[in-house]
Amino acid sequence: MHQRALPPRRFLELVDLHRRLLRAMTNACNWPAAYREVGAIVNAIEAVNGGAWPGSPTERLTLRKQQAEARVQLINISAHEMRHDVSISVAEELLADLARIPASERDEWWLIEGEAENRFGIALKVDGQYDRALRHFNRAIALARAHHDEPLECFWKIDFAAAQLRTDPDAALASLRDISDYANAHPCDAASTWQSVAFMADIHLAGAELATLDPTSSDADDLVVTIARRMERVHLASERNGWGYDEGAAALIAGSCAAFVGRSSEAMAWMMRVIDVAARDRSASFQWKAHVALAQLCFDADARHAGAELHAREGERLIRDHIERRPQESTASVRARYAGPLAQLHRVWSGVDRTRAAALLRDYPEIRGDWRAAAPLYVAVGPGALFFMN
Repeated sequence: MHQRALPPRRFLELVDLHRRLLRAMTNACNWPAAYREVGAIVNAIEAVNGGAWPGSPTERLTLRKQQAEARVQLINISAHEMRHDVSISVAEELLADLARIPASERDEWWLIEGEAENRFGIALKVDGQYDRALRHFNRAIALARAHHDEPLECFWKIDFAAAQLRTDPDAALASLRDISDYANAHPCDAASTWQSVAFMADIHLAGAELATLDPTSSDADDLVVTIARRMERVHLASERNGWGYDEGAAALIAGSCAAFVGRSSEAMAWMMRVIDVAARDRSASFQWKAHVALAQLCFDADARHAGAELHAREGERLIRDHIERRPQESTASVRARYAGPLAQLHRVWSGVDRTRAAALLRDYPEIRGDWRAAAPLYVAVGPGALFFMN
């Protein structure tokens, strides 16, 4: 399509279509498709850049905002794809560009600035720079509060708490409980904004509670069963609403809870549901977590279970592919993040196929190191299994 031949209004409609597709792909965690939409937006806008485009000043401002939004999403996509160098670089450049906007116009850009600060915080969190991430999350929260966007403020507080969980778990848990209570106290009609806030808070709270759980406490099983029931409700409602991320994340936690209390068959059913969601939404993050969990569930039930080898192979393939596709600059941090999951696969391979176990250890010696601080959130199940959560 020749963008210059389109009237400005039609061209903006075309870019807006790509923008909405981009949002849908990022909400579904379909990062490759989201990356393609970013490229479509950037290429379309670059094709008409310059003084010859007949758009009005208002239309040109809309175009600049859409281009900035695409850069925000590039920060987000790159962070989730573990391309920290790209994510952090784009965020720093975008925030520097936004800072040069005249003060008289800055108010029009507050949402894009807030999203840039928030996504920068996510990139820094994934990179392990928790204190720096918290500063950028706070800036985003302040912008939402100043513009009286309460749901958005809550969303960004959830992200803050997710990073704070690594530095001050007690404060993070208290904050997530407060946000969950506050969001659930609002009328939460099906697919409403407040229901979305409530579900996101509940998912993060459940993951945080499991990650900080003392498995030796007398009420550990009761707490886990309560979490599982809450996640089952979130899963079913998210499925009805078409909220793929919440649907998959709740199922992943519900499966981990079932495994914790010894309901292996139920745990396997939940993990297979995660794989269904991941295949539908093309979410590699959900896929590898479910396969690693299933490999352990099958192995711990019976070392000769055919599923142990099947799921270990698929989990290892997904993780290796993700590591090997990363740029050289981010290889060390990516390998550190995946050392924990690979260590669990090494445990399975050690009992199923010693040759594969040796090859995995040779290629990823990090699995013998202290990888726990860099790993995704997880819950310990039994004497050796670890189940990883989004």
